[in-house]
Amino acid sequence: MKVIITNTAECQIAKTADYIEQAWGRINKIKFRKKIQKAISLLRQHPNLGALEPLLKQHTKQYHSIVATQYNKIIYFVNDDHIEIVAFWDVRREPAKLANEIIDKYMTTIALNNLWRYLQGLALTEKDRKWLAGKLQEPTYHVDPYTISPSGDKFFADSRNVKAVENDIAAAHKPDAKFTRLETKEDIMQMINAL
Repeated sequence: MKVIITNTAECQIAKTADYIEQAWGRINKIKFRKKIQKAISLLRQHPNLGALEPLLKQHTKQYHSIVATQYNKIIYFVNDDHIEIVAFWDVRREPAKLANEIIDKYMTTIALNNLWRYLQGLALTEKDRKWLAGKLQEPTYHVDPYTISPSGDKFFADSRNVKAVENDIAAAHKPDAKFTRLETKEDIMQMINAL
């Protein structure tokens, strides 16, 4: 039977393999990879070999798990024509969190599929399609906004903006500053009227 490994599972396996190589060397990484290949080979021959995963029993799909190494298990489900490996769990991590990651990813996929079906049914002009594509694209940041602003505010995501604010504050505290301090309601009203 055909085995499909999702990107998530492949990334989890690769991260674990990289960690093993850094901590215990290349030979142990190769041994680890061979154990994974052996487990996948067993699944290919015996799709229902793994037990139903108890943490995912409330899910509509029947997720199975098989122990791949002493500290890792493979989470998968069986379709009519293939096996899909969806996760590679480190069993030392918090189990409920691992299960929620799968459930959240599955729910996001369902929501996106429903949105896609809805959008396909709309008669959109080219201009509308471009606008929609712009709205659906995830914003890209050149820096991590949380390293500068705890709230993740996009304005402060650029360190140049922070520098500009710091410079303005420093300039306001100089003796020859050309700033007017607004202390009363009348001061604020005068400033607004001056605009």
